[in-house]
Amino acid sequence: MEATVVERARHLQRLSDLAEAALRGQGSVALLAGQAGIGKTTLIELFASSLDRRIRVLRGRCDDMLIAAPLRPLREAARDSGGLLERALAAEEHLDLPTAVIDELASPTVLILEDVQWADDATLDVIRYLARRINRLPAILVMSYRSAEIDGHPLRRTMGTLTESWVHRIELEPLSIEGVRQLAAGSGRDPEELYRLTGGNPFYLSEVLDAPDGDIPNSVTDAVLRRLHALGDEAVAAVEQLSVIPGPMPVEHLAGLLGDTVKFVEDGERGELLKVTQDGVEFRHELVRRAVEQSLPRLRQRRLDSVVLRYLMTVDDAPAAAIVHHADRAADRKALLRFAPRAAREASDAGAHRQALAHLEGVRPYWDELPVDDRAPLVSDYAWELAVAGRLDDARRIGEEAISLYEAAGQDAALIEALIRQSRYLHFADEYGAALAVATRAYLLSCEIGSMHLQIDSGIVRGSFLLRAGRTEESIAALEAAHELTLQSGGEWKALQYLGVAHSQMGHAIGLEYLRQHLARAISVGLSGEEPPWRPYSAAQTHERIALAYNLLSEALYCECQLDEMRQCLDDGLSFAAKHELAMHLAHLQCHAALLAVREGRYHEAAEHVSKSNESARQQPVNALIVTNLAIHGRILTRLGEQGADKVLAEAWTLSNELPSWSTQVYAASAYAEWAWLNNREDVLQEVYAVASAWKIRADFGEMFRFLARAGVITPAAHVRPAAYMLGLNGDWRGAAAAWELIGDPYERALELADSGEVVCMTEAVQVLDDLDAKPAAAMVRQRLRSMGVSIPRKRRRPTDELTERQVEILHLLATGRTNVEIAEQLFISVRTVDHHVSAILRRLGVKTRREAASHAQKLNGA
Repeated sequence: MEATVVERARHLQRLSDLAEAALRGQGSVALLAGQAGIGKTTLIELFASSLDRRIRVLRGRCDDMLIAAPLRPLREAARDSGGLLERALAAEEHLDLPTAVIDELASPTVLILEDVQWADDATLDVIRYLARRINRLPAILVMSYRSAEIDGHPLRRTMGTLTESWVHRIELEPLSIEGVRQLAAGSGRDPEELYRLTGGNPFYLSEVLDAPDGDIPNSVTDAVLRRLHALGDEAVAAVEQLSVIPGPMPVEHLAGLLGDTVKFVEDGERGELLKVTQDGVEFRHELVRRAVEQSLPRLRQRRLDSVVLRYLMTVDDAPAAAIVHHADRAADRKALLRFAPRAAREASDAGAHRQALAHLEGVRPYWDELPVDDRAPLVSDYAWELAVAGRLDDARRIGEEAISLYEAAGQDAALIEALIRQSRYLHFADEYGAALAVATRAYLLSCEIGSMHLQIDSGIVRGSFLLRAGRTEESIAALEAAHELTLQSGGEWKALQYLGVAHSQMGHAIGLEYLRQHLARAISVGLSGEEPPWRPYSAAQTHERIALAYNLLSEALYCECQLDEMRQCLDDGLSFAAKHELAMHLAHLQCHAALLAVREGRYHEAAEHVSKSNESARQQPVNALIVTNLAIHGRILTRLGEQGADKVLAEAWTLSNELPSWSTQVYAASAYAEWAWLNNREDVLQEVYAVASAWKIRADFGEMFRFLARAGVITPAAHVRPAAYMLGLNGDWRGAAAAWELIGDPYERALELADSGEVVCMTEAVQVLDDLDAKPAAAMVRQRLRSMGVSIPRKRRRPTDELTERQVEILHLLATGRTNVEIAEQLFISVRTVDHHVSAILRRLGVKTRREAASHAQKLNGA
């Protein structure tokens, strides 16, 4: 009897029920979790063998490689299927993968992906895309993973996003003492001792029970090695050679790798160490492979990796990531220098940026051995991946090195490309003067060598930096010149994004339309793979352009208070940036999500977005994003009446004055002005007005001007946006309140109602502000009403109103008696995060124990 058959019947039945539902067109996801050796693979094999003949099975698995090969499990699953997925994976670019996956599962199918704790980022992207849509397909996506090995891995974040009703989580637990007793019956072994030794792990138990009678091994390794050394010397040599390969070795390559010992592989199979599948020869269990590999001296492991490396280098279609894995373990510098750049490009083009960066960092100690012509593009690519990862200081330093190498090599076109990249790194770090100088150098050099496409690229970048510096008229002139060149070259869209921002800042309606067109065009090009003939972009560059388009449009929509469209833009943009691991763009989009949440009065949610944005940008120096997040955080504290708002906003204001960015100062000035108005700090109001009013672009300072006007500070007549601010500044409180209601900003509406001087409207303002928990503003309006002889009692709030949505969710789980570890596993967050939330719950509820908190939850449920 197989160890994993015992106590697994209900799990097998659950999977079978999902298969029946798939035949009725109701697709689902099954997440099969458990420790190594718990029986996930055996359960999957039992399930696959029991399926209705109408259901086909596609099966692939991830391997424990130094750096995961992009899309490897999907390639394995689609091999010889003859479908669109196999064809899409065979293409150089993988931009049509989402369509291909959906098409592949249009008929009854079970797609099995095993050991996804080792999945590469590109595979996780496909998983996220498919999981959200599979309910409409006659298919099941079955994924197995080791639950103990996903902390800190993107898989945990992926699991946390899979909240749909058609996602089913199956956790395989170790066997009970009764299960062990059932399996040990007739063996002559002591079940309690077996349970103590194996912990109920089915694989460990199976290995121990298969050991010679009367000889209980001290570890599974001992059991595996006993089997190994029962073989002949030639078979042992073959098994040890295969032990350094994570994953199957195709049968057709066995002879090339093993030479004369290939004929002894059958002995390893008969000894139950190896098994033969349609994908090749592999170990019966990953733990068996590791036990064999780890038993070898490190020097012998290195020699065996060298053998694999030499063989893979003769195979035309060998994955570069696999070659790099063995080259690194064999300490072969030449092979690393030859194949790591290729592996990095393959990973980057597939959207697996963490893996691309790891490949480049692995070869970095040796790149001085390369000639300048080969070293320069390697260094430039490394700088790019550092920037994508948000490590801007490193990106700028390495980018300077790339520029010097291209100068030494006399490669003008490549030098211009490197200058453009460098200017962007500087821009990301808010060093706008330096960024503009570098972009101008690139533009002048492109004019000198007569390259139209480089003139376009550098002209657009230069124009965007002029825009950022507030030199809008110069920016529009530079961008329109680049746009004209683009039209001459057969394109029409590249300059649209920054022209859109420039016109939007000037209050021109065409600005938003340009930004919408640019996003649509960027997505269309990304999906079709269409590119200008003179400018082939990699998938990574295409992804970056799309994410930037989402960022620019979402911020412009915020400034125009078109919140419904902004919300959709953010939903799509956040999903895209997370999917492609674009940390900088993800951080900016999360910041924009916080701005939207504040605008709509969702302050606790806004604070969570700020926290996520700061986490995404954690490796960046102090820049506009960090300052904007500080301003948002200070504004949330201000509106909720919490301590520390003055210090946070003072810091944000000081830092914003050190950055040459008017857009950053917009957020800091508005938030600081609101705090000063609520706290009667005319000195701060005058300071904010003096600095901010010096900017030529005035439209986006409407919020600041409105608070200055409420405080009685004289403001100049100026056009500001959105129009609701102009209505308020012109004294039309009724029109302004109606406009804010239409926009969806309850706080601004309440403030306009409060300025009405009418008791009914002011009373409504207090009620709205109470609902928002905006204590200082509500107190101010109450004071005005009291001076008019009207008293409004304070709204009684429940303690749980102080909790975020996530904290309410955790509170409910606490009430069921779950531990922090169990809560973390259910919500797919870290135990430390749960600890922080529980502490916050106790503090906000004013209780000392989990039991008291649970009592609050029960009262809430009964309310």
